Amino acid sequence: MSCCLDPDPTGLYDARTSVSARAKVFVESDASPTACAVSATMNGQPVEVTASGRMTLSGLQPSTNVLAIIVVGTQANNDIHLVEACPDGTTRRVKQKFIGAAPGGPNPLVSFRIHAS
Repeated sequence: MSCCLDPDPTGLYDARTSVSARAKVFVESDASPTACAVSATMNGQPVEVTASGRMTLSGLQPSTNVLAIIVVGTQANNDIHLVEACPDGTTRRVKQKFIGAAPGGPNPLVSFRIHAS
């Protein structure tokens, strides 16, 4: 595989990559097949999200980068996976998290810490 993101075996970060990486990512859920990203930021700066919910991450800063994603189509406690669409045409699940609860329904915000070096 020629993927850009690697799961962090230490668990300190959600993923590891290089500063020069251009990872294409999206979210998916086993519990909610309609789960989709509708908006995102990286380190507080907007990230373009396509109509299909895909994002290209680039310009990562050395050290920790925070990818914050607004996800629709889920319920509280549903699984959410950060998935990379690798350049070789494969996909790889990088990290699993769970949707939290908020007043009135699920909390749509999910964040991932990506360490770049």
